[in-house]
Amino acid sequence: MRRAEGLQPIAQTRLASTGWLLCAIIPGVLAVFAASRFDWGLPFLDGPDPSWTEVNGWLLAIAASVALTAFAHACLSLSVRDGLLMLGFGLGVSSAAEYTGLRWQMPFGFRYVYDPALQPLILGQVPAVIPLMWFALAYTPVVFLRRMSVRPEGRLDARRLLAKTGLCSLFLVAMDLFLDPLGVSGGTWTWPDGGSYFGIPLMNFVGWFIVGVAIFLPYFLLAEEDGEQRMAAAARLDAAFAALSVSLTGLCLLACPVRLGSWIPTLLAGAVIVPCWGYWLVVAPATSPCRPAGRWIRWGGRLEPVAEDAEPRER
Repeated sequence: MRRAEGLQPIAQTRLASTGWLLCAIIPGVLAVFAASRFDWGLPFLDGPDPSWTEVNGWLLAIAASVALTAFAHACLSLSVRDGLLMLGFGLGVSSAAEYTGLRWQMPFGFRYVYDPALQPLILGQVPAVIPLMWFALAYTPVVFLRRMSVRPEGRLDARRLLAKTGLCSLFLVAMDLFLDPLGVSGGTWTWPDGGSYFGIPLMNFVGWFIVGVAIFLPYFLLAEEDGEQRMAAAARLDAAFAALSVSLTGLCLLACPVRLGSWIPTLLAGAVIVPCWGYWLVVAPATSPCRPAGRWIRWGGRLEPVAEDAEPRER
């Protein structure tokens, strides 16, 4: 047991070192994709609708790289087990919801269709790019609300569980408040019968909340609770993920008034998303991710934790 405790800080240091590699590689990959489609990205803001037949491959590659980023971050900052749990619930629940939504209009309430150029299809119905984006979107509030504990004293608190599940689901809905209008404006997906919110039925957002609950509730029930040491060790990884998420989200929010001619999606989504960003900034660990919070001493070639009220120990 003592040996395991002594090795824990070393493992956390390696986690932070791996995080630097992740921080360097992933933005570089996304930058290459962005530069490759620079001629398509700018006209989309204030120009003709894109041809999804031409850019389908790039869209799938970008979605896969973003989902891989989220999964890698989850495995490194949480654990491989929790990363697999989040991946399973994110992909599984969203795929099922999209399939039933396309076939029977549940849980989104109204008929909608995707551009047929979005390939390949899962079960002949759901474009593969969609569950990948669902997973990445669903993982985002898990990072920003990481320090909101559902087991404050080691025991599950049902009220905290429901509150965190609700907030994460609301965050997911807020993301959809600007993503769906932008998608409709580009012809990526449409509601043939229209809707009161930029051509989108309001019931769609209720469906997003339901899907969010179906993802987050079982995940928080089964996932391990983050301890102070693990959160401190993952601080740099979280900062890199947050910077990437804020940048991409910010660009989409700014695209709304240009592409849609309205600030409404930006303001509605920002009213939920920006406070979550602020919460993360306020409560994010200030300690170095290379050394967990608290007092540590190097003893026998390894770092060992020291209790706050412990007397100095001679070497």
